[in-house]
Amino acid sequence: MHQSNNALAPRNSDRGQGNKPGDGDGPGDTRPYLCIPYWEFSRFTGDHVDIGQLRPLPSDVVSWECPGIHTTPYTPGKELEVTVDVRNSGGGSAAAIATVIVYWANPTVGFANPLFFGVATVAAPTMRDPLTPGVASVTLRGTIPATAPDHVCLLACVTHSLDAATTVIDPIGDRHWAQRNLFAVSANMNRIVVPFIVANPLEKEEVFELKARQLDRRQLELLSLRMKGEPGEMALRMRLVDGLGKAVTEPSRESITRLALGPRRQRRYSLALDFEKTVHSPQIVAVELTLTYNADGARTVGSLGIVISGLVDDG
Repeated sequence: MHQSNNALAPRNSDRGQGNKPGDGDGPGDTRPYLCIPYWEFSRFTGDHVDIGQLRPLPSDVVSWECPGIHTTPYTPGKELEVTVDVRNSGGGSAAAIATVIVYWANPTVGFANPLFFGVATVAAPTMRDPLTPGVASVTLRGTIPATAPDHVCLLACVTHSLDAATTVIDPIGDRHWAQRNLFAVSANMNRIVVPFIVANPLEKEEVFELKARQLDRRQLELLSLRMKGEPGEMALRMRLVDGLGKAVTEPSRESITRLALGPRRQRRYSLALDFEKTVHSPQIVAVELTLTYNADGARTVGSLGIVISGLVDDG
């Protein structure tokens, strides 16, 4: 159960973008082109469904709540069903037998060493029309230990010998990876402190920017629709706290700090959230934590969502 991600992770280094649908090695290219879709239907008129070509994910897509990963209600120590959707937009006529691997982790921004949950195969037929929705799905069952926290992050990977994912865990930039990385909070107090881990998923040391901000209105509306809630209007003040309990930012509408991390290293932080007015269920507000670094321009390598719902008056 506590197997590391190295045991089954695929081995290739082209960031999973080597073959493109209809643009591979010519008319005879029959390789699969796999992804775990972040949107199944067009986001606007004339838009394609998610076939994996649009990576890194667009800014209006909530990267930590992939709707292509479905679960039964989660309780530590009880069996959990995880269903993963896979789309194959390759040029072949035969279904690709793809491998789907699921991992879990404590709430984290960036993934370094997630824990193995399960593995299965799925027959993914070719779906060539990018305007037509369609996926193949596979369900895995497993148990996350009773010692795990009440909220965990799920990570899914789809891979094939002719269309392999990378060992760098990259749900935002690699179509083979996806995450359901949701930390939900319900409270009746004026402050919440949320612990989390910051992890470097890369094979080299980097200096990262860790940023916390509220979701913008459009993102919150889409998230609220999926969660069967209503977007709240409450503004939050937040600050980042390090693993020793020392504040590293001042209370503000958003919090930003920089940190250096070695390859696959991680560090503990917390986010302190102060509420300025009451929000009643079914309203929700959400905060997004992102981890970026400057390679050839800013690149996001991890994200985490904190959703607050059902706040009530103290009295």
